[in-house]
Amino acid sequence: MRFLGKTIPVTMMQWPPKRDFRLRSEALRSAGAIGDILRVEKVDPTAGHEYEVEVVRQGTGEHSACLALCRHSVRNSGKRYGYY
Repeated sequence: MRFLGKTIPVTMMQWPPKRDFRLRSEALRSAGAIGDILRVEKVDPTAGHEYEVEVVRQGTGEHSACLALCRHSVRNSGKRYGYY
């Protein structure tokens, strides 16, 4: 994943029976705060990485726009996600 101008390794895990999806990366974890949105965009792998990632800070206009796209709730959690 490309994050803050650097390509970083990120472990992506999915367990469909449990409806669980996780990203493991200390760089991503420490960059965000509670309420921020992690925006992940798939890109052409010829760019040298597969995803562009950014933290959208709570309280910004972009955050409000992204939050409106997070229409799916996470079971047993206040978290939401969306695809666009």
